[in-house]
Amino acid sequence: MSLSPALVQELKRSAIAFDFGINPNAHNKKPVGSFEALSVNWQVKRGSVADLIDWVGSGKAIMVGCLPSPDTRRKKSNIVSAQAIALDVDDGLSLKECLKIPFVQNYAAAIYTSASHQKVKGDAPACDRYRIVFVLPKPVTDIALYEQSVSVVMESVGYADKACKDASRMFFGYSETEVILCDNTKVLPANFLTEVGDRLESEKAERARLFEERKRKREEFGEPETDLKTIQLALDSIDPDCPYQDWLTVGLALHSHSESNFYLWDNWSSRGSKYSSSRALERQWSKFTAGGGIGIGSLFHLAKDYGFKFPEQSFTTYTETYSEGDRLLSPEKLGKKKASEFIQWISGKAAGLSKNCHKGFAAAVVPIVEPPKIFRWQNGDPVPSTEDYGDRPIPKIIYKRGSNPVELVAKLRAAGWLSALDSSFMGEGKTHRAGTIKFQDCTGWYIDTNHNNPSVENIERNYTNLWARHNGLWRGEDGNLTRKTIEGKEPEIRANCPSADLFPKLAAKGYETMSKDNPICGVCPHRGYCGISENFFKAQRSTALAAQQIRADIQQLPSPTDWDYSNNYAIVEEATGQARTALKEVSGNWGDLLQNFDAIEAIAPELYEKLKPFKDALRTAFEAPQGRYGLTHDKIIQALPKPPENLNDLLLRVATILEPELNLDEADRVSGAGKKYRAAMKLVNAMYRSEAKQDNETVLEALPNNLLLPLLTLWNGDRGSIRLEKNRLTVTRPDTRKQTTIQAFGFRLFLDATGNKQAIAAGFGLEENSIIEIAQELPNLDNLTVYQTNMSGIKSRDRSDSAKQRIAAYQQAWQKTDPNVQFLGFKSDENIDGWWLNHNRGSNKFKGRLSLVSFGLPFPHVGAIQAEYRTFNGTLDGFEEYYRRLVEDEISQGVGRQRVQHFSDQQFTLDIVATFDDFDLSFLTERYGIKVITRDAVEFCGAAGTTRETLKHSIFDITAGIKAAGEKITQQAIATAMGISQSTLSEHLKALWGNWNKLKKLLSDFLKGSNRVSDKNIKTLKPIEPTLAAATLIDVFSSGGWVALRAFLEDLPPHEARFSLGCLLRTTAIAN
Repeated sequence: MSLSPALVQELKRSAIAFDFGINPNAHNKKPVGSFEALSVNWQVKRGSVADLIDWVGSGKAIMVGCLPSPDTRRKKSNIVSAQAIALDVDDGLSLKECLKIPFVQNYAAAIYTSASHQKVKGDAPACDRYRIVFVLPKPVTDIALYEQSVSVVMESVGYADKACKDASRMFFGYSETEVILCDNTKVLPANFLTEVGDRLESEKAERARLFEERKRKREEFGEPETDLKTIQLALDSIDPDCPYQDWLTVGLALHSHSESNFYLWDNWSSRGSKYSSSRALERQWSKFTAGGGIGIGSLFHLAKDYGFKFPEQSFTTYTETYSEGDRLLSPEKLGKKKASEFIQWISGKAAGLSKNCHKGFAAAVVPIVEPPKIFRWQNGDPVPSTEDYGDRPIPKIIYKRGSNPVELVAKLRAAGWLSALDSSFMGEGKTHRAGTIKFQDCTGWYIDTNHNNPSVENIERNYTNLWARHNGLWRGEDGNLTRKTIEGKEPEIRANCPSADLFPKLAAKGYETMSKDNPICGVCPHRGYCGISENFFKAQRSTALAAQQIRADIQQLPSPTDWDYSNNYAIVEEATGQARTALKEVSGNWGDLLQNFDAIEAIAPELYEKLKPFKDALRTAFEAPQGRYGLTHDKIIQALPKPPENLNDLLLRVATILEPELNLDEADRVSGAGKKYRAAMKLVNAMYRSEAKQDNETVLEALPNNLLLPLLTLWNGDRGSIRLEKNRLTVTRPDTRKQTTIQAFGFRLFLDATGNKQAIAAGFGLEENSIIEIAQELPNLDNLTVYQTNMSGIKSRDRSDSAKQRIAAYQQAWQKTDPNVQFLGFKSDENIDGWWLNHNRGSNKFKGRLSLVSFGLPFPHVGAIQAEYRTFNGTLDGFEEYYRRLVEDEISQGVGRQRVQHFSDQQFTLDIVATFDDFDLSFLTERYGIKVITRDAVEFCGAAGTTRETLKHSIFDITAGIKAAGEKITQQAIATAMGISQSTLSEHLKALWGNWNKLKKLLSDFLKGSNRVSDKNIKTLKPIEPTLAAATLIDVFSSGGWVALRAFLEDLPPHEARFSLGCLLRTTAIAN
């Protein structure tokens, strides 16, 4: 669109100039790059309404408000001034009718059509769609006055989008726009703002009058204040260890007042000894509904029972100085800096104001509160900045279902956060959502150990794979690519490095393999064209690194010294596991150390003499008894002598001496025999390459492990761990290359449903309080029942034959119950469909399975985890809690394998069978609200119990049957029912409980349903009518004899069979 030169000259005369915002990063409703570019980059342009229209006609975006700088984000609270009003007319008023309105005729400076003019828009038919621009007599810097001015203009026109009162509202340009009106001289009357101001003051006075009226009524009738401060005072008076019903009333009352009050309930509950976790409270909170007769008044009524009294009525403004200890922040604390948009938003929600109360040229006048530990977020809400929490622990953000977490992540990144952890529940689409993230002008990295086999389609489609060196990849039965050779099949992906197998051999010896001048590449017959041919590693790597989105193993990423990651973002899959493997581990025996010492003695005898005391101490450690679990780090370190003062200098010399001189063979090659013998030459050259590779493998096998140098660094005080087990010494150190690579990224999004911030921070060398956690609202898991089934003798992975037989019997019992049941165990177990530490996380293998049974608990090697913990933290303080958390997280991952939330109309069972001892699954209830039922394996399958367990349960079940039949419980009665003599029963009782009196006490408590029963193996039976049980067995016997009766009893759960048999025997005795 262009205007004639004559019209342009005419418009320039007597033009009214004003400031407005422009942004070049859009064209005809489409952003140039991403929408993020339209949040900033706004420039202030001064010109006439003709200049504004010209900018619209170029297709670029405009805004009537002005921001202080191009770096300032576009939002209402950042607008400093505005002198134009733009009305958006989208429906209901034609252009012809608009031009007849007197107010438009007199004061409209411009009218132009929008991009949707006379086009169908969704369900709305085509119609006139346009914008009307009015110019104010002077710039306005007060938000209330500006929005009141917009309201007056809207009322005068009669038709306009009521939502467009915001001076920060962006209007897209349109190159095909039609200019209906453009008059540089039109401006609203000089007294317009004065009249609008008078109207505004009048409305303020009316609000003040209503406020005073409410105040008078409160003073007259004693109506309590329900502001945040009064609620907090009421909470402070109630003991958080109050009875459950009182505790529940507090939660319901706070919820009825405002759904944003969760953090008040959580903070108050956390002061009590019964507090479990925020997650458990969060699930309870989500179940609260409005109504039920409990309101905020219930809180005050309850608080009075605990001594609460309403404070004397005072109606001070926000400038009141609150006493130390209040949850509100004092003006002194706020005086240094204006409260952020997030703090204003949280404070407004706490005060019960609208969700947009934080917006405006100036902050709304509300009492400022401490930011909560956990809060709910939905699209459009602000996020905290890195400064909002100061030295306090940073929050966890729960984003509501239906919200777009990509917006949340983008806002967190823009707010200055460098790391975020998405710990949404398993199977809730974390990876898929992360795959839609794409920041403008940034390289994105998806970091996953299984990057060759992405779990979601958009990662596979959008991210270029950075292939590691390999000797070919085969497609396995599960559909995934694997390095393992599959006999009889050609590799699906041909080898890109014939020497790929040599690199892990060299790395296992403790030597660097990622350098460009490594010795293996130096003798490779393909080194001349490895970087040119697309079939080889270096060329494939160069191609992948040129992509904007790349998926790779963390080990394959370029070094931060070779690649600038400052403007890159990383999505790290299964982040806890990857952080925990940011370790370098090398192990060897005394012979490896001797070779290292001998090399030093041969080249630098004086250096060897300085290290000889260290060598002698190590020899003593190797010769000393190591016990079942070996020698720990502390014992080894205590046995070492004090290191010399110049050890740093000595380390440099040791590193130089121990640098391996690898004389690897380069394959011979024949050529020049002509085309006739080409096939023969090819065969001979392949044979030469194979021979050279075998020779090089022999050289690497003979290379001593690089064990001494890392051991000396730990002697020098560097972080790490040493353990000596079965005459093999293992040194563990941080993998600084992995750590510095992750640290170099401009932004990191960690994905892990059981994300452990402590482990992630320690492994990657980050500050734990710098990682902000986000998670989607928990799904409904009411259709999942978890059994904690105790089976004796299966704690160890090295199980006895008896234990294996009991497991097999238990599996058979489950297969009778559900023929489609699947089993999870350890890799060495028999008859399993998946194994712990593999298929229990990141797998859809068991999706939709109604029954999943696992055996054993995923306890990792204690020594290895101690080495990991000490390496990252420098101490073992807190190790027990860390170790238990790892086990709980692995079990929690198993809970998500069936994806029960996707099958809400079906009931699922997860049976976790193990020797639990002092470990239990109650944490699943705290984390997810899942039902956990405790039982013994013998209750489900009689053959799954030991002889002792079976006997014990038989006695209790038959006793219950005798009691139900109305008979007196005696030793003779029990013996008769069991078909044994009383003397034999007495021997059993003595072995199990010591004497008959102790058993009688247990039986009494058991049969009364007492909660004081001390025998943890006693379980509550299902209520069975004894007469019906006996009659049923009699009917079965009458129709089918002993064979039918035996088959019927075998089909019943063991405890029900014994109970029913007890009823039958006593009923038969009465009949006789």
